[in-house]
Amino acid sequence: FQKSVDPAMYPDYATIITNPMDLARMEKKLNSDKYSTSVSLVIADIELIRDNAYTYNTGIQGLEVRILADAMVNYFKHLLKSCLKVLQSSGDSAVVDILISPE
Repeated sequence: FQKSVDPAMYPDYATIITNPMDLARMEKKLNSDKYSTSVSLVIADIELIRDNAYTYNTGIQGLEVRILADAMVNYFKHLLKSCLKVLQSSGDSAVVDILISPE
């Protein structure tokens, strides 16, 4: 999930997955402010990674990948909820600035 699928290793991937997504692409989108308007866009891309994993990795041989994809989505949502709780409870706009400012 970390980087794009290698077409040399999986030559049929591009014919099966028409809208690829990975964490490296998400990082590029984050750094270019593509997510600045909505957290739901981030969630949609995380879920797209999972959906693509389910579409490409079928059958029993793909079970481990699907389990890992679910775990990634669940962990991401857990982290997001934790961040939102901190923001809500802090009432400190500096915390928001730290979370949304570029590095």
